[in-house]
Amino acid sequence: MISDVDIYRTAEVLLAQHGNAAIQLAVERSLIFSEKGDTDSAALWRRIERAMEAVQARQFRQAD
Repeated sequence: MISDVDIYRTAEVLLAQHGNAAIQLAVERSLIFSEKGDTDSAALWRRIERAMEAVQARQFRQAD
């Protein structure tokens, strides 16, 4: 299992590289893996998506 720390690091890198489009990228990848029957990879991308949402929420709160 991939650690939460690694998930959050991945989320931060994707957000830095792709901005707001990063979340949509994670959603799309999750769907692709789900359609292929790869539930583990789909779940991983959903974890990354949730982490990106948490990172953005934290950044929003800090900006206030």
